[in-house]
Formats: sequence, C-alpha cells, structure tokens
Amino acid sequence: MLYLLMGKNAGIRYIYHDQGKAGNGAVTLIKKFSRKVEAYTEEEALVIDIKLKLKASVTEYMGVKQLDKEVNLVKLEKEVAESIKKDYEKLIKYLQQINSDPPGFGEMIREKHNEYWKSVKCKEIYKDVIFSVDVNVEFEFYGAVN
Repeated sequence: MLYLLMGKNAGIRYIYHDQGKAGNGAVTLIKKFSRKVEAYTEEEALVIDIKLKLKASVTEYMGVKQLDKEVNLVKLEKEVAESIKKDYEKLIKYLQQINSDPPGFGEMIREKHNEYWKSVKCKEIYKDVIFSVDVNVEFEFYGAVN
C-alpha cells in the first residue's frame, strides 16, 4: 500500500475483510491507479489531500453477494474503498508518529509552497499535518467468483 502512496504501482493485492460477517471478504488485484496530492495551509495548519483512483480485479470473493448484479458490485466497490481509506489513515498516522516521509510529502511542499517551507521546520510540524484521504475503487473484472 505504501507503494501507491509513493506513486508506484507494483501489482498490489489488497485483502478486504467484511467487518459485518466473519469469513466474508475479497482479494483484489490493483491494476491501475492515479494519485493526486494537494497541499495547502488552512489557518496555521498544513493540510494534505490525497485522492486515489484505483482500478482493480476481484481475484477471490468469499461472500453472499452476487457480483454479476451491478448494485452488489457497486456496493462492494464502496466497501473496499472505505476499507482502503481506513488502512491509509492508519498508515499515515503511523508514519507521522515515527516521523518518516517515504511518500515525499515534505519534498512536494518544498517544491510547490517554498515560502511556507522556508517559514517552518517541516520535521517538527509533520506530526501535526492534517491528512485527508479519498479513495475510489472501480472493479474492471470480477471473473467467476459467484
């Protein structure tokens, strides 16, 4: 998952666990993605918006939804997107706690908001950056999973 946050695609598999029903879930293969990162200041706080659009295939499905019905497929896309969003929020919070920036957010701020960069000590404010994550998942193929 960190690869996507860094803007790299490595044919990532994501395992989704349905929180409502034990044993239900899906294994997805993320084939394509786009990442948009915007940084701005809001009052004194630095805000970073991350938008991920993922195109994936369902390689395994353990559940009762019939994915050949559009309404069920769309529901699963939203559930997987919400799960990925929560995982990213946890990952980013952890990276902030250990003061690590492998995605290069600091470098992006230095390039696009140089005056702000010069006015603060980024290593000190990194832990206080407000991150907003938006994830959109679209399944291109779901095969014979019913």
